[in-house]
Amino acid sequence: MTRFLFLAAYFLVNTLCAQSLTQDIVVGKLALEQNNTEKAISIFANLSETNKDNWLPNYYAAQTLISEAFQNIQNQKVAIEKLVKAQEFLDKAHQLTTKNEEVIIMQAKIYLGYVVSNSAVYGRKYSGLISKLYNDAYILNPNNPRVVLSKAQWEIGAAKYFGGDTSTFCADLEKAVKLFDTFKVESDLHPNWGKEDAILASKNCK
Repeated sequence: MTRFLFLAAYFLVNTLCAQSLTQDIVVGKLALEQNNTEKAISIFANLSETNKDNWLPNYYAAQTLISEAFQNIQNQKVAIEKLVKAQEFLDKAHQLTTKNEEVIIMQAKIYLGYVVSNSAVYGRKYSGLISKLYNDAYILNPNNPRVVLSKAQWEIGAAKYFGGDTSTFCADLEKAVKLFDTFKVESDLHPNWGKEDAILASKNCK
């Protein structure tokens, strides 16, 4: 009887914790979508501490800080501080999940933040690595719309920088838009961002 009560209490606690994690991630994602990054990072940083075996809170914490870095991109000191903190969270995500294209994309975006903040200093250092990360993510899952979108956006940016033709990548953006309608995310908690960006980028591609 005592063992039964212990097991019942154990499963009840686990269920309540899972429900709390779900609710908090949903609230945090909504805050991020609304550009309320202060609230989002508070939620995800706390979840990172209380759910040490789950990569998602660390992923979203990193994503939020990357968003803040780009919002402050004109202030290099602030932007890099955000990117450094984002890397700390993403390092935890790397440790908790391997060969995960979503985490690889976010790693590429951290390096992209450095390049955008100061291309003269970080362009040569990180450009090749960004390309490799996007290629690695594409090899892992060429049907993930965020992979296709992010890779195409990087290649378009690089082509523009070097005065190349960007129209060759329009088909990739169109592919990303279509993939958003067919790609099945693992759960409502997993990354699902990017469709609006893909539609806008596809319309503006020429």
